Amino acid sequence: MHLNRIALLTDSQIEFNKNKNRVEMWGDFENLKEAVKQWNDIANTVLERKKRGRSKAWEDWEKAERAPLTKKEAKKLERRKKREEEENKYKEITDEPHPFNSYFIVPDTEIPIDQFIGVNGATLDPVRFKFKCNIWHEPKHSYIKIVGSTDESVEEASLRVKGLFVKVFAYKSIPIKGWSLHMLEPQNKPHKVRIADPPAWFIKPYDVSDFKLLESVFEGDKIPVVGKEDAPKELNQSFDPTILQQIRETNSKNIEDALTKALQHIHLLDEEIKIRIRLGHVCLTRFPMRKNSNPLWAIDKFNEQLKNPRILSSFATCIATKDEQLDKLFEDLNSRSKDWHDKIEARNKLIEERKKLEESGEKLEELEELDYSTYCRELEGSPFREFKINAIRKIPDSDDNESWPCSIDVNLERYQSEKGKIDRTSESSKRTDRTYDKDDKIGLWNAVLSAKNILDINTICLDSSFSWRLHIQTARRLSNNKFGTQGNFIYKLRLCPQGRLVYSNTKEINVLSVCEKTKWKYWLLNNYIIEITRYEYWDVSKYQNTPSGIDIPLNKEPSPIVTYGITLHKKSWDEVSYNSNLEPGEVPEWHPHDFVDEEKTGGINSLLSDINSIIEIIQKNVKMD
Repeated sequence: MHLNRIALLTDSQIEFNKNKNRVEMWGDFENLKEAVKQWNDIANTVLERKKRGRSKAWEDWEKAERAPLTKKEAKKLERRKKREEEENKYKEITDEPHPFNSYFIVPDTEIPIDQFIGVNGATLDPVRFKFKCNIWHEPKHSYIKIVGSTDESVEEASLRVKGLFVKVFAYKSIPIKGWSLHMLEPQNKPHKVRIADPPAWFIKPYDVSDFKLLESVFEGDKIPVVGKEDAPKELNQSFDPTILQQIRETNSKNIEDALTKALQHIHLLDEEIKIRIRLGHVCLTRFPMRKNSNPLWAIDKFNEQLKNPRILSSFATCIATKDEQLDKLFEDLNSRSKDWHDKIEARNKLIEERKKLEESGEKLEELEELDYSTYCRELEGSPFREFKINAIRKIPDSDDNESWPCSIDVNLERYQSEKGKIDRTSESSKRTDRTYDKDDKIGLWNAVLSAKNILDINTICLDSSFSWRLHIQTARRLSNNKFGTQGNFIYKLRLCPQGRLVYSNTKEINVLSVCEKTKWKYWLLNNYIIEITRYEYWDVSKYQNTPSGIDIPLNKEPSPIVTYGITLHKKSWDEVSYNSNLEPGEVPEWHPHDFVDEEKTGGINSLLSDINSIIEIIQKNVKMD
C-alpha cells in the first residue's frame, strides 16, 4: 500500500523484490530522491514505534546496576540537590519569625483559588524562588501571606501576587467573543446610506454566505426605491456639515475608550498578543431594518443604529485574486521606496561634505531635517515566505482523548543565491509566478492554542472602496522544545523538489489546513509596516486521520485558492508581543494609555488620519473589478 502511494506521488516505479528482500525503484533522479526520502520516513516511524513497544515490554525487567558516578556527575548531582532543597524551603508554611511580612486579602469571588495561584500554589513557585520568600494561602482567613528577610523582596513578591489576581479577574471579565464595535466614517458631501447586495465582482468572506454591504447615495439625486419599480424619488437637501464632524469626534472617542479598555484587560496577560489593522470590506450579517418602504438612512441615524450590540458582521479581507490587480500598487510603493533611498543617499553624501568643511573651520547653517511623514522603504529580505498550519492537537495521556485546535506559524529561510532571489517589478509574472525554491529551509516557528478575539473595531468608510478593521487577539504560546510535541512535528517538515511543503501527521498533531503566505513588507509614513500578502490555501482535513509518518506533499494537491490581502500595524505595537515572556504576576513595560497618548503617538485622530492616507494610496492603485 505504501509503495503504491509513494510511486503515485513521486511519478516513479517501485516494486518489492521478494527473492532479494529489497525495494527496487526506477525513475528520474529528483523523483527517486523524493521516493527514497518518503520510504525512509515510513521506516523510521515504524522503527520508533517498535522501540516504544519494546521499552514498554521491558518495564518490569530488573535494570542493571548503574556504574559509579564520575566526579563531574557527582558535583552536578550535588548542586541539583542543593537547589531543590533551597526551592522546597520556600514552599513550606513556616511559623518562624521573619523580619518582614505582608498579606494579600483574597477578594470574594466565585473563581476557584487554583485559577489564581495554580494547583497547590504551583504558579507561585517562580515568585517564591526569585524573591526568596515563603508564600502560602490561608483558606480559613482568606488571605495569602508573604514573609521574607528583606523589605524589598517582600514588597516585590506582594506585587507579583497582586498581579496574578488582577490578571485573572481582568481576563475573566472579557466577553466570550470579545468586544465588537461598528461605526461609519462619513463622506464630506451630503449623502445618505442604504443596505444593498454586493456587486458581482465582490469576493465574500469564507465564513458567511448571506450578507449585505452599505452603500452611500448622494443626497439630491433621483434614485429608485427598493421594492417599487419605476418609482424615482427626489431627495431633499437637508445637509448639516456639523453632523459629520460630530460623528468623527464621537467615533474617535469611542475608539480611544474601546482600545484603552481592551488593553487594560490584557495588560498583565502572559500570552501572545497581536494588534493588526486589516483593509477590506465590512459585511453586515445582522443589521437594522426600516419599518417603512424608504431604504435610505440619514448618516447620523444609521451610525447610532450601529452602536446596537445585536449588529453582527464579518470582514472580507480579500482585495484581489490576480497579480495584475496589484501591479500599480507595487509600482507606486517601489517608486516611493526608490525616491527615499535616493534622498537618504544624497543626504548622507551632503553630511560627509559638510564634515570636511567644518574641519577646515568653516561655519555652516544647521542642516534641515527630512520630513519622514511620507517615508517609504521596502524591508530587507522582502518578500518573506511563511506557512500557517491549523491543526488538532491531542493531549497526551488524557483519559477522554482531549484535543484542542492549535495553529503553527513557520517561517522559511530564503535561498540567498542569485538564482533564488526574486525580481520584484511591476510585471506580475516576474513578481510572483515563479518556481518555489526547493533550497528554502524551514526556519523559526511558533505554536499557539486557545486563540481569543479581544476587540474588533469595524469602520465602514463611505468615501472609499475599502473599509478597515482594528483587531486584537490573544493566544497561549506552546513549548518550542525541539523534542516536544510541537518540535517533533516541525522538524519533520520539509520542501519537495518543486518547493512546496511536505508534512506528516504525528500521534499528537493532525493537520486540518495549510496556508502559504508570501509577504511584501514596507515601512510607510515613518511608523507603519504595511504587508501585502499572497495567500495560498489548502484544505487537507481529508488527511486528518492519516497514520503518523506518512508524507503528504502539497504539490500533489489541486491548485490552491489564491487571494491577496493587506494588513498594517505600528511598529510600536509590537511591544505587546513581549507579554508572552512575562513571569507570573510581572507587569510589562508598556502601559495601555501609551497607545492613545497624544504626546507619544499623536492620539487616535493621528491614527485615523494615517489609516485614511494609506487607504487613499491603496484605492488609487488597486483594481477591484
